[in-house]
Amino acid sequence: MPGVPARNELARPRDAAGFHHFIASSPARPMAPARFWLLRIPHEEEMPRRSVPYYERLRRLRQNPRVGYPAVFGCVIASTAVQWWLRDLVAVESFGTFYLAVIVSTLVGGTGPGALATVLSGIAEAYFFLPPPLSLALAKGAPLSLALFFVVAALDVVLISVMNRAMDALWTQRENVRRAVEAAPIGVLAVNTDGAITLVNAAT
Repeated sequence: MPGVPARNELARPRDAAGFHHFIASSPARPMAPARFWLLRIPHEEEMPRRSVPYYERLRRLRQNPRVGYPAVFGCVIASTAVQWWLRDLVAVESFGTFYLAVIVSTLVGGTGPGALATVLSGIAEAYFFLPPPLSLALAKGAPLSLALFFVVAALDVVLISVMNRAMDALWTQRENVRRAVEAAPIGVLAVNTDGAITLVNAAT
């Protein structure tokens, strides 16, 4: 229609003199191919020490035969020393430090070291602290306290052993996912929370 500007003229801005400005459009950029973004699943040897989760460190300790049983003797000796130092402040029938020895031994060494720590802790408590002291001949009432310690300590060992198995299953699942990612026929790129690339499989 006369007097009505064309559609393309409406899209062009005018200057003060009424002339159109032609804006050079930049060429379209090629789009990057789509990638699959996953959480970081590094291999245990590739993880820096600072980023290794606590359950992974405990799993490595439990798999080291030079750590578990020596840790038992260290924990029991340390618990006995602390209990002896606190004998004037707490009741001699208190098994608090020996419970800690059992828990730490089971976390670090597993079920076997935890059971050994329970037996050694009971013997140390009976010999050094239960009346009469420095003797395995227990006075009246002491066997009941010792039996209660063995029951509670055994329960601690069972519960921590179940937790250890759950952590081992979590590690196995993570390793299976990592291997599946590395063997995937499609490109897989993994980044961390800072946006840094942490894993690129062979197909990428």
